[in-house]
Amino acid sequence: PGEALDPGSPSGRTPYPPSPKYMLAGSTYTVTVYQTDLEFNVVPSPSALEPTALLTSNDPAGVDWTSSNPSPLTGTGLNAGSYSFTVRPYTAQNSFIITAATSSVAPGTAAGPDADQTGNSSPIVVYPGPRVYLQMVLSTSTAVADTTFGAYLTVHDAYSNIVSTGPN
Repeated sequence: PGEALDPGSPSGRTPYPPSPKYMLAGSTYTVTVYQTDLEFNVVPSPSALEPTALLTSNDPAGVDWTSSNPSPLTGTGLNAGSYSFTVRPYTAQNSFIITAATSSVAPGTAAGPDADQTGNSSPIVVYPGPRVYLQMVLSTSTAVADTTFGAYLTVHDAYSNIVSTGPN
């Protein structure tokens, strides 16, 4: 999210202004995986040599990938040179990273020099989702009537992220 393929460039990607600069926990976003050569030109594969793409992330709560595909994602259609996935992160963080990896080519076929490759997204900020519930934590386990006591009140999203920053 937030980038576009830029064939021939040093990094292979360029910022894409219409895309979000951040994500919200629990919202879905489209991520496209490209199969490229060393200069980041899209390279289709013959169907018999099609690798399998597997997406992972650094989200400790896990990520909901395209619901119609099992995890790991298999048969993703990289023979056309690209495939788009739907991603739903759950943990608010400053550096959400998606990793795409390809498996070896079809069984019984010699793996080429480009088999088993990985690539990372640029870090993406994930803000907490909309406010859902309040949590109150008392500073003591007992309270006496007519006596003051301390308490902490926090606002959380549906995924237990503390809602303190972001556009929510």
